[in-house]
Amino acid sequence: MKYLVYIFLLLSSLNVYSQTEMKYNTESENLSNWAELMYSENPDEGEVIKLYREYYKTNEFVKNKHTQYYKRWIRNISRYTNAELESSSSESSNQWQCVGPWDFDQHAASRSYAPGAAHVYTVEQSVSNSNVLYAGTATAGAWKTTDKGMNWSIITKDLELNGVYAIEIDFTDFNTVYISGNGGIYKSVDAGNNWNIIGDANFVSLNHSVKDIKLNPTNNQILFAATDEGLFKSVDAGNNFNTIMSGNFLEIEFHPNSVDTMYFVKQTGDKTEFYRSDDGGNTLTQYTNGWPNPASGDQQKRTEIAVSPASPNKIVALATGSANGGSGLYGIYISYDKGENWTFQCCGPQPAGAPSATNINMMGWQPDGSDDGGQYYYDLALAVNPNNADSIHVGGVNHWVSSDNGITFTCPAKWSQPHKKGYVHADIHDINYFGDDLWFACDGGVFYSANAGDSVTKRMFGIAGSDFWGFGAGFKDGDVMLGGTYHNGTMLKDGNTYINNWLCTDGGDGIRGFVNFGNPRMAYSDYGGKILSGDRTVGISGFGMNLKPNASYIVGESSQMEFDPRCYNWHYIGNDTTLWLSKNNGISFEPINHFDDKVTSVEVAWSNPNVIYVATWESWWGTKKIWRTTDAGQNWVEITPTNINGQAWIPYDITISSYDENTLWIARTSMYGGVQDAIGYEVFKSIDGGQSWINWTTPTLDNINATNIEHQRGSNGGVYLGTRNNVYYRNNSMSDWEIYDNNLPKSTFSTQLVPYYREGLLINGTNRSAYEIDFYE
Repeated sequence: MKYLVYIFLLLSSLNVYSQTEMKYNTESENLSNWAELMYSENPDEGEVIKLYREYYKTNEFVKNKHTQYYKRWIRNISRYTNAELESSSSESSNQWQCVGPWDFDQHAASRSYAPGAAHVYTVEQSVSNSNVLYAGTATAGAWKTTDKGMNWSIITKDLELNGVYAIEIDFTDFNTVYISGNGGIYKSVDAGNNWNIIGDANFVSLNHSVKDIKLNPTNNQILFAATDEGLFKSVDAGNNFNTIMSGNFLEIEFHPNSVDTMYFVKQTGDKTEFYRSDDGGNTLTQYTNGWPNPASGDQQKRTEIAVSPASPNKIVALATGSANGGSGLYGIYISYDKGENWTFQCCGPQPAGAPSATNINMMGWQPDGSDDGGQYYYDLALAVNPNNADSIHVGGVNHWVSSDNGITFTCPAKWSQPHKKGYVHADIHDINYFGDDLWFACDGGVFYSANAGDSVTKRMFGIAGSDFWGFGAGFKDGDVMLGGTYHNGTMLKDGNTYINNWLCTDGGDGIRGFVNFGNPRMAYSDYGGKILSGDRTVGISGFGMNLKPNASYIVGESSQMEFDPRCYNWHYIGNDTTLWLSKNNGISFEPINHFDDKVTSVEVAWSNPNVIYVATWESWWGTKKIWRTTDAGQNWVEITPTNINGQAWIPYDITISSYDENTLWIARTSMYGGVQDAIGYEVFKSIDGGQSWINWTTPTLDNINATNIEHQRGSNGGVYLGTRNNVYYRNNSMSDWEIYDNNLPKSTFSTQLVPYYREGLLINGTNRSAYEIDFYE
């Protein structure tokens, strides 16, 4: 019964993801069994993961729209944060300080083939002051610049808010701004210093996925919101909303010369619909002549539209989906009569179809449009030049440009060609013209062009939005930090070696990051070992590793690289179901013990390195266990606590006292972020090597989901608890946990806490870049 109730609560908490990203067509392709299950209603996560892994044990992995959707789906399940925490304050005066990344060194040696630093959904420029812009990120809230993108500062630090998908700025006052988030809309009238959720009781009661927010360009009291619950209009600046039409609305545009004429895109079933209003948004009329109309079994679920003052009655539509044996770009459509009639403009002789030289797919990964698919229900953007309506910009994985009214398109720079002057990081979510200023929001940050995209520069300095999935820092030199990130490869800090202090290296979605505890010039990532040069003009040397630690997008399923305190070239890892030891810095390994299940957390006792603790992972819903050896791995005893309220599926993270190998703490690190499944059973302590366990949980932890636990050596039994929202501390003299979050933004996901003993600092790799703070004691 507990299991069934838990599943019900979990599905409710994850509903927001199903509203945000559309599912791809399951009828027009022969999908593998894992993908079919993933796209079904309320799938069992554990079964999807099992089928996925079984499939790729016998099939070559090829990145496609389904594998990318899987990755984002898993990420949302495991890294979801709780937006309804009760606020509390730390009694300590210590303050967290962000140490980046907030940008990257664009021209350093060993730079990534696809460099970026923050995952940005949208960017908006003020009409009344062109130096003021606001940006919404995927994991780090909203940000503001007052110098046209040269420097950014956070404006949602005190909100339990991560993803901001839509922004609107009052055209009369750049201090008044609206942002989406947490299923609703927030408003600030003082440039983000204070926020209020807007809307009447009925509007607020709905869990909106807000896709677009628009003010009437001549009346700042009239506000529109396009959400998955419908199209809404307010005539009092958001205090109250009326429903104009129900359904899943995607976009709102105003006619450039008439505020009474408005355009809307709505998604219904497997297609999109176009609507126009001629009375300021009070009534809507659907126009279908020439608009995409997919046949049965085909799909066209997302469309972007754009207008230009240079041709005010013209509308450009970017339609995506699958048809005629191909997927990705469905077509570029153009209307010259305010949407009453539409003409298929590009590409090829028909909607979608198999890519070819005459039927390019701008949604794919290749700069010639030769590959099928893409991520068109995730990354999609469209803009038309306000001075030249024949100049059209399309964003998907890559940036594409047309100068002939959408008949032909070219890609100025592939997502992996940062040396080109037109480079924009992969996965473009927003392209906006504001006068002659052209802005891009993408998975790598904010990019800007002053010449219609001919040359593009990054403008993201200050946006601390690197989402670390793996993270490590030096034991002897904590100013060396390295971690794998979501969409931005591996971010590396080597003191002050690099411009902007950080280098984006490697590529893809990194999920590992370690620094050698005895030699901080050695670090380890998904790509293998690294020997740091200490010179931005000299490349980082690499060395191969025979095995790598288990790593996962799921909290609690990764193994660390655990160093033997007697020799920094010795380290233990969990790889698959085996605990391995390398005595030559990863060049070769010897097996220590084969467990029945995957090895996750590994800890070696500093007071007696023959004592090792290991956590294991059977499966998603399988029993997680803890093991102990006192003879360096020759014999093992299971010490899993039994007083855990029957929730054996929750994983463990382990930390050991520096003085006593028999004293250890464990955190129960739930795979899920949206449901507090371990309430009352989050942290346990043992003083007899795990023979018995003391529940070290208090009601202070009732609304948290732990991610990792770390002992502070030399303290009075002090441990830090990282969670999906903040950090807590407790030692032997404290009867309760104390929140330790001064100056740490709300809703900060602690991927890994790392003590830096030489300077007495605690370092935190998070979903909002990295932070550090003085030790609690």
